[in-house]
Amino acid sequence: MGRLVNLREIGLGGTKISELPESLRGCSKLEKLYLWDTGITLLPEWIGELPALQYLNLRGLKLPAIPESLALRGLPFIDEESGTKPGVVLKDVILTEQDKSIFLEHPELIPTLYQKKDLVPVRECRVIFLGNGESGKSYTIKRFRSEGKKEADEKTYQTSETPGVEILDYPAGEGKERFTIHFWDFGGQQLLHSMHRCFLTENACYVVTVKTRETKANDRARFWLRNVRAFAPHSPILLFVNCWEDDDGRRSIDEPGLRKEFPMIQNVVYCSAKRAEDGDFRKNVMDPVIGLAAASGGVRKKVPGQWVRVRRAIEAESKKNNYLDKQRYHELCAKNKIENEQAPELLSFFNELGVCFSYHRDAEKKELAAYKLLRPVWLTNAIYAVIVEGRVHAKEGRISRDEIREMLCNPARETVDGKPYRRTVPELIYQPEECPFILDVAIAHDLCYPVDDRTLFFPALCDTDSPQEALDAPEGYGQHVSYLLRYAYLPDSVLHQLMIRCMRNRLSVEKCWLRGMILYVWKLHKVFVRMTDDETLRIDVWSTGEHKAHALFWTLRRLIEEVNRKLNLSPKEFILDGTNQFPLGAVLGAARGNTEVYDENGEPHNARKLLGEFYEKSFTQTMRIENGAIVIPIRQREYHRHPKSDPALRRALYEAYNGICPYCGNPLDYSDMQVDHILAAKYREVPALQEYLRYLASGGFDLEKPDYIENYFPAHPHCNRNKSNRIDEYNLPYWHDIAAQHTQRVLEQLEKHK
Repeated sequence: MGRLVNLREIGLGGTKISELPESLRGCSKLEKLYLWDTGITLLPEWIGELPALQYLNLRGLKLPAIPESLALRGLPFIDEESGTKPGVVLKDVILTEQDKSIFLEHPELIPTLYQKKDLVPVRECRVIFLGNGESGKSYTIKRFRSEGKKEADEKTYQTSETPGVEILDYPAGEGKERFTIHFWDFGGQQLLHSMHRCFLTENACYVVTVKTRETKANDRARFWLRNVRAFAPHSPILLFVNCWEDDDGRRSIDEPGLRKEFPMIQNVVYCSAKRAEDGDFRKNVMDPVIGLAAASGGVRKKVPGQWVRVRRAIEAESKKNNYLDKQRYHELCAKNKIENEQAPELLSFFNELGVCFSYHRDAEKKELAAYKLLRPVWLTNAIYAVIVEGRVHAKEGRISRDEIREMLCNPARETVDGKPYRRTVPELIYQPEECPFILDVAIAHDLCYPVDDRTLFFPALCDTDSPQEALDAPEGYGQHVSYLLRYAYLPDSVLHQLMIRCMRNRLSVEKCWLRGMILYVWKLHKVFVRMTDDETLRIDVWSTGEHKAHALFWTLRRLIEEVNRKLNLSPKEFILDGTNQFPLGAVLGAARGNTEVYDENGEPHNARKLLGEFYEKSFTQTMRIENGAIVIPIRQREYHRHPKSDPALRRALYEAYNGICPYCGNPLDYSDMQVDHILAAKYREVPALQEYLRYLASGGFDLEKPDYIENYFPAHPHCNRNKSNRIDEYNLPYWHDIAAQHTQRVLEQLEKHK
């Protein structure tokens, strides 16, 4: 093959080849090389020297390291198999001596990995315990610390519920193989689930614990396994089935089914944390957990010694002061010959390892002018206190910065909601000037949203009970349509993230509770979004007049899709018509084929009408089905500049909107129609709109001359003059979405009239 000098592509994926022959170096025009799922355990150094190589697929390989020639070649490292764009595929690749996240997340740090004279093994691993309250997490870690010894009196098995996150270090291994395990014990309370997205990262191993003889133990296991997959999809997992009394656990857990659904599971162990003898506990629990950490953690991975020295300096200083600032961090980097350009990337890497937590980048991923590095336990203690103690002060999820400062700067309450309470680290008392550091991290990780300069909204602090108005049909709204997104697993974080995104996108959020919210758009729409007990997110849209739901629904669904992508979730979607539920894929197919869909009783329903309540025809043409899920390509916001005085534009707008005024829904008189700017000049100075205006500007929208088709409406003169009664900073994005959905038709009509 090496003599085939014109060969451009070699596919060896799935074969038993165990090494690449050096003769392949003669393939000077080779562009694509597929080595996925082969027996190759070592890549030759010359592979990065192939002059034409643009795509290398290494999926599923276990390698010690990426050859230097390949790492420094300049090809991007990717976690997907496109086959079309250049890159080195590292999907499901295990690197035993290097941290894969550096190649995928922090490419600027790659050159430092090849400073061979100063590479040292990490010799540590973070192991995170997850599970429901009273599943045995804390007691299991307690037995680790006592080298597997159980309590003489079984009554002492009952440990108090872990408050927040407790971090404990455990030395493992012997001699030169000795390393440190950092156990992170997460409390199992539902309220604390919102903290997971702060601390669950790829650079960790996970132990999911479930207790037998409890209701739906298998479902409990699936809940936590999905939680890990949502936040750290490639991390190794050990499932610990904590057997109760004489139950061996195997009847409670569908091990084959769980292993098939979650290939990240490396081991499933069955043992009683409470009753197992010392030797049995060490053999059945301790040894597998230590083995998981030794094989899959960062134990044997090597990093530059200068990184280790910076890390140790950070930990030493944060133990004294709990945090350090950007200037001090850069001083530590400079002292260890780490350039300023690499400092932010290295800090991101430290965040993932759990060394510290910081919010050090802006929305464009540029390093901020000022930030703090926070000690993890100092941070988790504070966030836990806010989420639990804040319930005493919060109203509909809203709490003031002053109330948070008052809580953190004083000793903890002894009880909350009538139950005994303690913080993770009770002795920690915070200073007033420290509270903003904590809240910056909470805001950056979407645990809360700053409503204004004084008030924060925490979804986890919302009331538990649904308000009565969410159970009844609102008065004055005649049209009603319903939509379902049914999840295999629906964590509270889906709705809580959606609440924050709705506020950030200036939708009018009228009311929130723990499992639902109400949106309000002037007198045009009311939307109820609720989580139901069958893992379903239900959306009910109530409308007035001729206003359809699709414009508002499209905005809302776009935000839901952002959350689903972030959490690695793929719900099935249904349109409701009365009590009938129609899969969106079936409705879409029938609408395209101009056929009908049938309910359970065999009655026909107009597919085009069902679909039209939610999606305009221009959207249905771009929708597709992938792996059983509906995919709507994200609309890239474009702006088409055009003078409003052009008679052709005037006619095009009239026809594109079918002669209907978008503001009031009534017919237009063409001779009296006005072309109105949706974004009026007065809104440019509204403080609450600045984030949205920056979004518009990022796409090329000129705020000084907003003469774009995407910013025009055909309107009655009185609707134009009085639109301040309808448009404000909260629903302006909604109106722009309506205009965006009509833009293509305006352009088509404009071309015709030209």
